Amino acid sequence: MSSSPIPTFYRVVFTLIDPFFCALGVATHLFTKNDVIAGLSPTALVPPAPETALLLDFLLGFFAMLGCLQVSLLRARPNDVPVWRALQGSTLVLDVIMTAATARKLVLEGRVGDPGAWLGGEWQNLAGNAAIGAVRAAFVLGIGMGGAKGKTA
Repeated sequence: MSSSPIPTFYRVVFTLIDPFFCALGVATHLFTKNDVIAGLSPTALVPPAPETALLLDFLLGFFAMLGCLQVSLLRARPNDVPVWRALQGSTLVLDVIMTAATARKLVLEGRVGDPGAWLGGEWQNLAGNAAIGAVRAAFVLGIGMGGAKGKTA
């Protein structure tokens, strides 16, 4: 049995599930740009304009960087709670911004009050970011940490 201060649930979520979704984001933005755009806007223009493709490629790079951090940093410091909290707290900022950006877009399009008109990508962004954000917030707040909030083992 591991004596790690990081509970198994958080270890699995942050070192396996999170990097998997980053890799999925990289693959999606790399190979299916048209589908990404179409899943986020009912008025999408596909193929995307060059500047939109550029922004998607920037996002691809971001997902790749975050996945590399999740895989390498958390494995390099497997018992360092402050390092884990710093990475998860920073990523929580991203989760909140992505959720708020999706909600803002729905408001601007006048579709926020009609969930039946939301597209698959919008649901994924809202539900996925809110769910993983809640798990990240719980970790950062020390919920389920058994008193290991700031300890380095």
